[in-house]
Amino acid sequence: MIPTQYLNQSVFVRMDRSLGSRHPKYDFVYPVNYGFVPGTVSGDEEELDAYVLGVDKPLTEFTGRCIAIVHRMNDDDDKLVIVPEGVQLSDSEIEDLTAFQEKWFRHMIVRNPFVTRTHRGIYGAILRENKILLIRKARGPYTGLYDLPGGSPEAGETPEQTLIREIREETGCQVIQSDFLCEKTIFFSDFTVASGEKGCMQHTGLLFSAEIKGEPATTGDGLDSGGAEWVDVETLTSQNATPFALMGAGKEVIALANDSDYPVDVGVRGASRPDDRHPMIAAVLVFNEKGEILLSRVAKTKKTDAGKWSYTAGGHVDAGESYEEAALRELKEETRISGVSLSFIGKTQTKKEGKIGGFHHVFRVVTDKSVIPDPAEIDEVRKFTPAELRQEMQEHPDRFKNTLPDILKDNV
Repeated sequence: MIPTQYLNQSVFVRMDRSLGSRHPKYDFVYPVNYGFVPGTVSGDEEELDAYVLGVDKPLTEFTGRCIAIVHRMNDDDDKLVIVPEGVQLSDSEIEDLTAFQEKWFRHMIVRNPFVTRTHRGIYGAILRENKILLIRKARGPYTGLYDLPGGSPEAGETPEQTLIREIREETGCQVIQSDFLCEKTIFFSDFTVASGEKGCMQHTGLLFSAEIKGEPATTGDGLDSGGAEWVDVETLTSQNATPFALMGAGKEVIALANDSDYPVDVGVRGASRPDDRHPMIAAVLVFNEKGEILLSRVAKTKKTDAGKWSYTAGGHVDAGESYEEAALRELKEETRISGVSLSFIGKTQTKKEGKIGGFHHVFRVVTDKSVIPDPAEIDEVRKFTPAELRQEMQEHPDRFKNTLPDILKDNV
Protein backbone atom coordinates (compact mmCIF):
# COMPACT_ATOMS: atom_id res chain seq x y z
CA MET A 1 0.00 0.00 0.00
CA ILE A 2 1.13 3.56 -0.71
CA PRO A 3 2.15 5.11 2.66
CA THR A 4 -0.27 8.02 2.33
CA GLN A 5 -0.74 8.26 6.10
CA TYR A 6 2.41 10.41 6.17
CA LEU A 7 1.10 13.04 3.74
CA ASN A 8 0.77 16.52 5.27
CA GLN A 9 2.27 15.21 8.53
CA SER A 10 5.43 16.20 10.41
CA VAL A 11 8.03 13.45 9.87
CA PHE A 12 11.45 12.83 11.46
CA VAL A 13 14.17 11.61 9.06
CA ARG A 14 17.61 10.26 9.89
CA MET A 15 20.11 10.71 7.07
CA ASP A 16 22.29 7.81 5.88
CA ARG A 17 23.13 9.58 2.59
CA SER A 18 23.70 13.27 3.26
CA LEU A 19 23.91 15.86 0.51
CA GLY A 20 27.32 15.59 -1.15
CA SER A 21 28.01 12.03 0.04
CA ARG A 22 28.94 9.29 -2.41
CA HIS A 23 26.95 6.09 -2.97
CA PRO A 24 29.12 3.16 -1.83
CA LYS A 25 28.13 0.90 -4.73
CA TYR A 26 27.15 3.02 -7.75
CA ASP A 27 29.71 5.82 -7.23
CA PHE A 28 27.43 8.83 -7.66
CA VAL A 29 27.16 11.87 -5.41
CA TYR A 30 23.86 12.60 -3.70
CA PRO A 31 22.59 16.05 -4.80
CA VAL A 32 20.03 16.09 -1.94
CA ASN A 33 19.78 14.76 1.58
CA TYR A 34 18.43 11.20 1.61
CA GLY A 35 17.52 9.12 4.63
CA PHE A 36 14.92 6.96 6.36
CA VAL A 37 12.13 7.22 8.91
CA PRO A 38 13.18 5.24 12.00
CA GLY A 39 10.80 2.56 13.27
CA THR A 40 8.89 2.16 9.98
CA VAL A 41 8.63 -0.71 7.50
CA SER A 42 8.43 -0.13 3.75
CA GLY A 43 7.37 -2.50 0.98
CA ASP A 44 10.93 -3.84 0.72
CA GLU A 45 10.81 -4.85 4.42
CA GLU A 46 13.30 -2.09 5.30
CA GLU A 47 12.68 1.31 6.85
CA LEU A 48 10.77 3.84 4.75
CA ASP A 49 13.10 6.09 2.72
CA ALA A 50 12.75 9.85 2.36
CA TYR A 51 14.14 12.66 0.22
CA VAL A 52 14.71 15.87 2.19
CA LEU A 53 14.35 18.73 -0.31
CA GLY A 54 14.60 22.48 0.09
CA VAL A 55 17.70 22.33 2.33
CA ASP A 56 21.05 23.19 0.74
CA LYS A 57 23.44 21.85 3.39
CA PRO A 58 24.30 18.30 4.55
CA LEU A 59 22.11 17.01 7.37
CA THR A 60 22.34 14.18 9.88
CA GLU A 61 18.69 14.36 10.88
CA PHE A 62 15.72 16.54 10.07
CA THR A 63 12.05 17.05 10.96
CA GLY A 64 9.85 18.49 8.22
CA ARG A 65 6.52 18.12 6.46
CA CYS A 66 5.72 15.34 3.99
CA ILE A 67 4.28 17.04 0.90
CA ALA A 68 4.34 14.10 -1.53
CA ILE A 69 5.28 10.47 -2.10
CA VAL A 70 7.32 9.14 -5.01
CA HIS A 71 5.39 5.94 -5.72
CA ARG A 72 7.35 3.40 -7.73
CA MET A 73 5.13 1.26 -9.93
CA ASN A 74 7.82 -1.29 -10.81
CA ASP A 75 9.42 -1.49 -7.36
CA ASP A 76 8.22 -1.88 -3.77
CA ASP A 77 10.23 0.99 -2.29
CA ASP A 78 8.25 4.24 -2.20
CA LYS A 79 9.96 7.47 -1.08
CA LEU A 80 8.57 10.27 1.10
CA VAL A 81 9.28 13.87 0.05
CA ILE A 82 10.06 15.97 3.13
CA VAL A 83 10.52 19.76 3.11
CA PRO A 84 10.86 22.51 5.74
CA GLU A 85 7.59 23.94 7.07
CA GLY A 86 6.08 26.42 4.62
CA VAL A 87 8.04 25.17 1.58
CA GLN A 88 6.08 23.96 -1.45
CA LEU A 89 7.45 22.21 -4.53
CA SER A 90 5.66 21.42 -7.79
CA ASP A 91 5.64 17.92 -9.24
CA SER A 92 8.15 18.98 -11.89
CA GLU A 93 10.48 20.40 -9.23
CA ILE A 94 10.30 17.13 -7.29
CA GLU A 95 10.96 15.19 -10.50
CA ASP A 96 14.03 17.31 -11.27
CA LEU A 97 15.49 17.02 -7.77
CA THR A 98 15.02 13.24 -7.53
CA ALA A 99 15.82 12.31 -11.15
CA PHE A 100 19.33 11.18 -10.20
CA GLN A 101 17.67 8.09 -8.74
CA GLU A 102 14.06 7.96 -9.90
CA LYS A 103 14.91 8.10 -13.60
CA TRP A 104 15.55 4.36 -13.40
CA PHE A 105 12.00 3.58 -12.19
CA ARG A 106 8.43 3.98 -13.45
CA HIS A 107 6.89 6.21 -10.83
CA MET A 108 4.25 8.79 -10.00
CA ILE A 109 4.05 11.72 -7.57
CA VAL A 110 1.24 11.13 -5.04
CA ARG A 111 -0.10 14.00 -2.89
CA ASN A 112 -3.58 12.78 -2.02
CA PRO A 113 -3.92 10.81 1.25
CA PHE A 114 -6.96 8.95 -0.10
CA VAL A 115 -5.06 7.30 -2.98
CA THR A 116 -4.83 3.50 -2.70
CA ARG A 117 -3.52 2.70 -6.17
CA THR A 118 -1.90 4.41 -9.14
CA HIS A 119 -2.02 3.66 -12.85
CA ARG A 120 -0.44 5.16 -15.96
CA GLY A 121 -1.62 4.51 -19.51
CA ILE A 122 -1.52 5.65 -23.14
CA TYR A 123 -4.89 6.25 -24.87
CA GLY A 124 -6.19 7.11 -28.30
CA ALA A 125 -9.17 9.37 -29.11
CA ILE A 126 -10.48 8.30 -32.55
CA LEU A 127 -13.30 10.57 -33.74
CA ARG A 128 -15.42 10.53 -36.88
CA GLU A 129 -18.04 13.26 -37.11
CA ASN A 130 -20.11 12.91 -33.92
CA LYS A 131 -18.92 9.39 -33.04
CA ILE A 132 -15.91 8.08 -31.11
CA LEU A 133 -14.38 4.61 -31.22
CA LEU A 134 -14.53 3.05 -27.74
CA ILE A 135 -14.11 -0.35 -26.15
CA ARG A 136 -16.12 -1.96 -23.37
CA LYS A 137 -13.80 -2.55 -20.42
CA ALA A 138 -13.71 -6.25 -19.57
CA ARG A 139 -11.76 -6.00 -16.31
CA GLY A 140 -10.38 -3.62 -13.70
CA PRO A 141 -12.09 -0.74 -11.86
CA TYR A 142 -13.76 0.47 -15.09
CA THR A 143 -15.34 -2.90 -15.93
CA GLY A 144 -18.45 -2.50 -18.09
CA LEU A 145 -17.80 1.14 -18.99
CA TYR A 146 -16.92 2.61 -22.35
CA ASP A 147 -13.23 3.49 -22.51
CA LEU A 148 -10.64 4.78 -24.95
CA PRO A 149 -8.51 2.03 -26.48
CA GLY A 150 -5.11 2.01 -24.80
CA GLY A 151 -3.13 0.68 -21.91
CA SER A 152 0.17 0.50 -20.08
CA PRO A 153 3.51 0.64 -21.93
CA GLU A 154 5.60 -2.48 -22.13
CA ALA A 155 9.33 -2.43 -21.36
CA GLY A 156 11.24 -0.27 -23.83
CA GLU A 157 8.17 1.09 -25.66
CA THR A 158 7.71 4.72 -26.56
CA PRO A 159 4.22 6.16 -25.96
CA GLU A 160 3.56 6.11 -29.71
CA GLN A 161 4.52 2.42 -29.92
CA THR A 162 2.24 1.63 -27.00
CA LEU A 163 -0.63 3.47 -28.69
CA ILE A 164 -0.20 1.56 -31.96
CA ARG A 165 0.01 -1.81 -30.22
CA GLU A 166 -2.92 -1.23 -27.85
CA ILE A 167 -5.26 0.04 -30.58
CA ARG A 168 -4.38 -2.95 -32.76
CA GLU A 169 -4.93 -5.41 -29.90
CA GLU A 170 -8.16 -3.88 -28.60
CA THR A 171 -9.88 -2.79 -31.82
CA GLY A 172 -8.17 -4.75 -34.60
CA CYS A 173 -7.44 -1.47 -36.42
CA GLN A 174 -4.16 0.01 -37.62
CA VAL A 175 -3.04 3.50 -36.60
CA ILE A 176 -2.06 5.59 -39.64
CA GLN A 177 -1.63 8.96 -37.87
CA SER A 178 -1.44 10.14 -34.27
CA ASP A 179 -0.79 13.41 -32.43
CA PHE A 180 -0.17 13.99 -28.74
CA LEU A 181 -2.98 15.94 -27.06
CA CYS A 182 -2.26 16.18 -23.34
CA GLU A 183 -1.28 14.42 -20.14
CA LYS A 184 -3.86 14.37 -17.34
CA THR A 185 -3.77 12.97 -13.82
CA ILE A 186 -7.22 12.34 -12.40
CA PHE A 187 -8.70 10.68 -9.32
CA PHE A 188 -11.27 7.91 -9.54
CA SER A 189 -13.12 7.09 -6.31
CA ASP A 190 -14.85 3.82 -7.16
CA PHE A 191 -11.77 1.62 -7.30
CA THR A 192 -12.31 -1.51 -5.18
CA VAL A 193 -9.26 -2.71 -3.24
CA ALA A 194 -8.52 -6.39 -2.57
CA SER A 195 -10.31 -6.26 0.80
CA GLY A 196 -13.50 -5.19 -0.96
CA GLU A 197 -13.33 -1.63 0.38
CA LYS A 198 -13.62 1.36 -1.90
CA GLY A 199 -10.44 3.27 -2.63
CA CYS A 200 -9.24 6.20 -4.71
CA MET A 201 -7.08 5.55 -7.77
CA GLN A 202 -4.67 8.17 -9.13
CA HIS A 203 -4.77 7.62 -12.88
CA THR A 204 -2.41 9.38 -15.28
CA GLY A 205 -3.21 9.19 -18.97
CA LEU A 206 -1.34 10.39 -22.05
CA LEU A 207 -4.02 11.20 -24.63
CA PHE A 208 -3.40 11.10 -28.38
CA SER A 209 -5.70 11.86 -31.27
CA ALA A 210 -5.49 9.07 -33.84
CA GLU A 211 -6.63 8.11 -37.31
CA ILE A 212 -7.08 4.44 -38.18
CA LYS A 213 -7.85 2.10 -41.03
CA GLY A 214 -9.76 -1.14 -40.83
CA GLU A 215 -13.07 -2.20 -39.29
CA PRO A 216 -13.29 -2.37 -35.49
CA ALA A 217 -13.51 -5.84 -33.96
CA THR A 218 -16.83 -6.30 -32.17
CA THR A 219 -15.43 -9.18 -30.13
CA GLY A 220 -12.99 -8.58 -27.31
CA ASP A 221 -9.29 -9.33 -27.11
CA GLY A 222 -9.75 -11.72 -24.20
CA LEU A 223 -8.06 -9.25 -21.85
CA ASP A 224 -9.15 -5.62 -21.41
CA SER A 225 -11.56 -5.19 -24.30
CA GLY A 226 -15.05 -6.61 -24.49
CA GLY A 227 -15.33 -5.35 -28.07
CA ALA A 228 -15.00 -2.06 -29.93
CA GLU A 229 -17.78 0.10 -31.37
CA TRP A 230 -18.49 3.57 -32.68
CA VAL A 231 -20.47 5.47 -30.03
CA ASP A 232 -22.42 8.71 -30.39
CA VAL A 233 -20.66 11.27 -28.15
CA GLU A 234 -24.02 12.71 -27.05
CA THR A 235 -24.89 9.44 -25.30
CA LEU A 236 -21.80 9.42 -23.07
CA THR A 237 -22.15 10.22 -19.37
CA SER A 238 -20.09 9.64 -16.24
CA GLN A 239 -22.36 6.64 -15.58
CA ASN A 240 -21.50 4.76 -18.78
CA ALA A 241 -18.01 6.00 -19.71
CA THR A 242 -14.61 6.45 -18.11
CA PRO A 243 -13.22 9.94 -17.44
CA PHE A 244 -10.71 9.61 -20.27
CA ALA A 245 -13.41 8.49 -22.71
CA LEU A 246 -15.41 11.59 -21.76
CA MET A 247 -12.36 13.82 -22.28
CA GLY A 248 -11.61 12.20 -25.62
CA ALA A 249 -15.20 12.89 -26.69
CA GLY A 250 -14.82 16.57 -25.83
CA LYS A 251 -16.98 16.62 -22.71
CA GLU A 252 -16.25 19.23 -20.02
CA VAL A 253 -15.00 16.97 -17.24
CA ILE A 254 -14.43 18.70 -13.91
CA ALA A 255 -12.61 17.66 -10.76
CA LEU A 256 -14.69 16.81 -7.70
CA ALA A 257 -13.47 16.93 -4.10
CA ASN A 258 -14.58 15.07 -0.99
CA ASP A 259 -15.63 16.82 2.23
CA SER A 260 -11.93 17.28 3.11
CA ASP A 261 -11.28 19.23 -0.13
CA TYR A 262 -9.17 16.50 -1.73
CA PRO A 263 -9.82 15.62 -5.40
CA VAL A 264 -11.20 12.08 -5.41
CA ASP A 265 -13.52 11.96 -8.41
CA VAL A 266 -14.55 13.58 -11.67
CA GLY A 267 -17.87 14.44 -13.27
CA VAL A 268 -19.42 16.10 -16.28
CA ARG A 269 -20.15 19.75 -15.60
CA GLY A 270 -23.83 20.37 -14.98
CA ALA A 271 -24.61 16.69 -14.33
CA SER A 272 -25.92 15.35 -11.05
CA ARG A 273 -23.38 14.14 -8.50
CA PRO A 274 -23.38 12.48 -5.05
CA ASP A 275 -23.81 14.71 -2.00
CA ASP A 276 -20.24 14.01 -0.88
CA ARG A 277 -18.66 15.15 -4.15
CA HIS A 278 -18.13 18.88 -4.61
CA PRO A 279 -16.99 21.10 -7.49
CA MET A 280 -13.59 22.74 -7.11
CA ILE A 281 -13.45 26.42 -8.07
CA ALA A 282 -10.28 28.44 -8.72
CA ALA A 283 -10.46 32.23 -8.60
CA VAL A 284 -8.07 35.15 -9.07
CA LEU A 285 -8.11 38.67 -7.67
CA VAL A 286 -5.94 41.06 -9.69
CA PHE A 287 -4.34 43.96 -7.83
CA ASN A 288 -2.55 46.72 -9.73
CA GLU A 289 0.65 48.39 -8.53
CA LYS A 290 -1.42 51.18 -6.90
CA GLY A 291 -3.16 48.62 -4.69
CA GLU A 292 -6.48 48.90 -6.51
CA ILE A 293 -8.52 45.72 -6.94
CA LEU A 294 -10.04 44.69 -10.26
CA LEU A 295 -13.44 43.03 -9.99
CA SER A 296 -15.50 41.65 -12.84
CA ARG A 297 -19.25 41.94 -13.25
CA VAL A 298 -20.64 38.54 -14.22
CA ALA A 299 -22.25 38.57 -17.65
CA LYS A 300 -26.04 38.86 -17.55
CA THR A 301 -26.28 35.80 -19.78
CA LYS A 302 -24.78 33.54 -17.08
CA LYS A 303 -27.03 31.29 -15.00
CA THR A 304 -25.22 31.95 -11.71
CA ASP A 305 -24.46 35.37 -10.13
CA ALA A 306 -25.46 37.24 -13.30
CA GLY A 307 -24.83 40.96 -12.95
CA LYS A 308 -22.93 40.65 -9.65
CA TRP A 309 -19.40 41.73 -8.86
CA SER A 310 -17.09 38.73 -8.64
CA TYR A 311 -13.43 37.78 -8.71
CA THR A 312 -11.39 39.15 -11.59
CA ALA A 313 -11.54 35.68 -13.11
CA GLY A 314 -12.44 32.19 -12.02
CA GLY A 315 -14.14 28.92 -12.81
CA HIS A 316 -14.25 25.17 -12.36
CA VAL A 317 -11.09 23.13 -11.95
CA ASP A 318 -10.95 20.74 -14.89
CA ALA A 319 -10.19 17.08 -14.33
CA GLY A 320 -6.43 16.71 -14.17
CA GLU A 321 -5.80 20.31 -13.05
CA SER A 322 -4.66 21.72 -9.74
CA TYR A 323 -6.33 24.81 -8.28
CA GLU A 324 -3.28 26.84 -9.33
CA GLU A 325 -3.32 25.56 -12.92
CA ALA A 326 -7.03 26.28 -13.21
CA ALA A 327 -6.57 29.80 -11.82
CA LEU A 328 -3.93 30.66 -14.43
CA ARG A 329 -6.02 29.14 -17.23
CA GLU A 330 -9.19 31.00 -16.21
CA LEU A 331 -7.28 34.27 -15.89
CA LYS A 332 -5.92 33.92 -19.41
CA GLU A 333 -9.26 32.82 -20.90
CA GLU A 334 -11.36 35.53 -19.24
CA THR A 335 -8.98 38.52 -19.20
CA ARG A 336 -6.09 37.55 -21.55
CA ILE A 337 -3.61 38.10 -18.71
CA SER A 338 -0.79 35.53 -18.74
CA GLY A 339 2.81 35.17 -17.64
CA VAL A 340 2.10 36.18 -14.03
CA SER A 341 2.75 34.64 -10.62
CA LEU A 342 0.06 33.57 -8.17
CA SER A 343 0.01 33.78 -4.40
CA PHE A 344 -2.64 31.94 -2.39
CA ILE A 345 -4.76 34.24 -0.23
CA GLY A 346 -7.49 31.99 1.13
CA LYS A 347 -10.29 29.56 0.52
CA THR A 348 -13.98 29.46 1.22
CA GLN A 349 -16.98 27.34 0.28
CA THR A 350 -20.52 27.75 -0.91
CA LYS A 351 -23.42 26.14 0.91
CA LYS A 352 -26.49 24.55 -0.61
CA GLU A 353 -29.33 23.53 1.70
CA GLY A 354 -26.90 23.34 4.60
CA LYS A 355 -24.41 21.18 2.68
CA ILE A 356 -21.16 21.99 0.93
CA GLY A 357 -21.87 23.32 -2.55
CA GLY A 358 -18.29 23.76 -3.70
CA PHE A 359 -14.79 24.76 -2.62
CA HIS A 360 -13.22 28.05 -3.72
CA HIS A 361 -9.45 28.62 -3.68
CA VAL A 362 -8.54 32.25 -4.30
CA PHE A 363 -5.22 33.60 -5.55
CA ARG A 364 -3.72 37.08 -5.81
CA VAL A 365 -1.96 38.51 -8.87
CA VAL A 366 -0.21 41.87 -8.85
CA THR A 367 0.13 43.32 -12.35
CA ASP A 368 -0.55 46.39 -14.47
CA LYS A 369 -1.15 44.35 -17.60
CA SER A 370 -4.20 45.34 -19.64
CA VAL A 371 -7.42 43.42 -19.06
CA ILE A 372 -9.36 42.36 -22.15
CA PRO A 373 -12.53 40.73 -20.75
CA ASP A 374 -14.24 37.81 -22.44
CA PRO A 375 -17.75 39.13 -23.22
CA ALA A 376 -19.24 35.68 -22.80
CA GLU A 377 -18.16 35.71 -19.14
CA ILE A 378 -17.74 39.35 -18.11
CA ASP A 379 -19.86 42.46 -18.76
CA GLU A 380 -17.51 44.95 -17.10
CA VAL A 381 -14.22 45.20 -15.19
CA ARG A 382 -13.88 47.96 -12.60
CA LYS A 383 -11.04 49.16 -10.38
CA PHE A 384 -11.84 49.67 -6.68
CA THR A 385 -9.66 51.24 -4.05
CA PRO A 386 -9.81 49.26 -0.79
CA ALA A 387 -11.85 52.04 0.83
CA GLU A 388 -14.32 52.14 -2.06
CA LEU A 389 -14.72 48.39 -1.98
CA ARG A 390 -15.33 48.22 1.76
CA GLN A 391 -17.99 50.92 1.50
CA GLU A 392 -19.67 49.29 -1.49
CA MET A 393 -19.79 45.87 0.21
CA GLN A 394 -21.23 47.41 3.36
CA GLU A 395 -23.92 49.44 1.58
CA HIS A 396 -24.80 46.98 -1.21
CA PRO A 397 -23.85 43.42 -0.20
CA ASP A 398 -26.40 42.01 -2.64
CA ARG A 399 -24.31 43.32 -5.55
CA PHE A 400 -21.47 40.86 -4.82
CA LYS A 401 -20.98 37.15 -5.36
CA ASN A 402 -21.75 35.57 -1.99
CA THR A 403 -18.29 34.07 -1.43
CA LEU A 404 -16.44 37.30 -2.25
CA PRO A 405 -16.85 39.19 1.07
CA ASP A 406 -15.33 36.28 3.04
CA ILE A 407 -12.12 36.58 1.01
CA LEU A 408 -12.04 40.36 0.65
CA LYS A 409 -12.52 41.18 4.35
CA ASP A 410 -8.96 40.01 5.06
CA ASN A 411 -7.43 41.41 1.87
CA VAL A 412 -8.73 45.00 1.56
